[in-house]
Amino acid sequence: MGRSLTSGLLALLALSCASAGTCPSYLWECGGICQDLSSDEANCGACGVTCGLGQICSSGTCVLSCPEGSGDCSGVCRDLENDPYNCGACGEPCAEGARCFEGDCIPNCPDGYEDCSGICRNVASDPSNCGGCGLACDPGEVCFEGSCTFACPVPYIDCSGSCADLEIDHDHCGGCDVTCSAGEVCTAGACTTSCFEGLSMCSGACVDLERDPANCGSCGRACDTGDFCYDGACTAACPGGFADCSGTCRDLDSDRLNCGTCANECEDWEVCSSGACTVTCAPPLTNCSGVCSDTSHDPANCGACGAPCSPGEACVLGTCEPLEIGITTSCHAILDSGWSTGDGTYTIDPDGTGSGAPFSVYCDMTTDGGGWTLTYKVRSNISSSLNPWWNLVLPGSGSTFPTTLGVPTTSTEGPTASVRSSLYTLTVATEWLAALHDGSGAVVFEVSSGYSGTGGRGLRCFATGTCTTADQTCSTSSTDGHVLLNSLGGPILAGGTGYVCDVGWTDCSFCVDWSEIRTDPVAGGSSTNSIEYVGDSAIGMTTSTTYYFIR
Repeated sequence: MGRSLTSGLLALLALSCASAGTCPSYLWECGGICQDLSSDEANCGACGVTCGLGQICSSGTCVLSCPEGSGDCSGVCRDLENDPYNCGACGEPCAEGARCFEGDCIPNCPDGYEDCSGICRNVASDPSNCGGCGLACDPGEVCFEGSCTFACPVPYIDCSGSCADLEIDHDHCGGCDVTCSAGEVCTAGACTTSCFEGLSMCSGACVDLERDPANCGSCGRACDTGDFCYDGACTAACPGGFADCSGTCRDLDSDRLNCGTCANECEDWEVCSSGACTVTCAPPLTNCSGVCSDTSHDPANCGACGAPCSPGEACVLGTCEPLEIGITTSCHAILDSGWSTGDGTYTIDPDGTGSGAPFSVYCDMTTDGGGWTLTYKVRSNISSSLNPWWNLVLPGSGSTFPTTLGVPTTSTEGPTASVRSSLYTLTVATEWLAALHDGSGAVVFEVSSGYSGTGGRGLRCFATGTCTTADQTCSTSSTDGHVLLNSLGGPILAGGTGYVCDVGWTDCSFCVDWSEIRTDPVAGGSSTNSIEYVGDSAIGMTTSTTYYFIR
């Protein structure tokens, strides 16, 4: 993904080389055309060396290109999730009689799966083994509850022939082919280590034993066709006040997944009240006209919703007090001191009594508890033909930090990496935030992280200026990136987590570059597993700006 030459650019470069008779140092002349021997499948490593079918050219060598989820084992693609002879890694066989399931050797297939020639198959949803081993559905059909049918019922989604409930399906959690890790379960469309209150784990899925007709009262206890599950017992009809939603009795007045009508799902931050989705706020926050407000510190809602402080006043413990702003080390320190008047420009003095003079910064005092200091801005308008992108956007210039959320006049705005690094050190910051604004200035995506490793370092490096190099890597844990807001769509909703990843390299010519949050640690892998939030023009968000903060 990271090293991709656009066909138009390649053609232009080839014509230029042919007319000049020479090639740039990183290209070779093959038959009068300049070629990249490191990635050209028709000239791999040397002119005229063509890779075979199913191979790609990587670093000048033809290698097998295996589909996602499988690995190249001595020139053969193996399913490392299910192959008992290559379980989790090439050449790692399971003991005799054991099965390979999700990359681990287990003595028996889990509940809901059957042993089909040594491989655990979910016969309730596998279109190749629907209802039993070897019972394949016809082309165009899907497998639902062990029977082949022409369409998946609501709220199930067709994922390559399997009907999947993206809210609870371990193998399709929040999106098709988004698989939870071993030891995780899928609940509310996100992979978690345990089920929410009121739900129970059944075969890797969090289910409601009180309402689920496939697991009514206990895991695997299915109601007869046409019956419903209510209070853990199968019944022929839903009781009064409940509606039939695809075979499940739902209270449309309070069910946030079926609010007012079947399949009308409230947003993550909403609850269903009297059949309508409304904002819910976790204590000590209060719902003020659809916005969660801390009435003990919010100058617009001080002590109660709609009770603003006057100019020159701050909200201290729910009471408007005369404002006496002091100068302290960071936006977070200002917030802790009770001097915040909301988002805006403040003066800080990171080195305190040291020789450095106080200076102005922009503080975000509301996002995720507030106290964020703006350090850098990056637009996604740099042409992919001007690579290496990382080298162009990381350095910064001057020593002045941004004081507004205005759009940069060039592609970046903010001080040099060394100045950002100094602020990061002096304020002892431990978190970084990237906020993506679209061309109208609206916030469409926000992700925070405290990860400081070498993989997927872009989020931290742009915010803190502590890095000089990059490569195509991801962070080490699926909880390293915390999605705070998401209007872009993709596999991770607001409140979810993912791997922090980067695509592209330092000093890489003709690379497509971006930063992303993923459900898997494969940088630049399947786009259905990722959310791209900053990069060059190839990602298609040329009017957007990403703002970087530290806290």
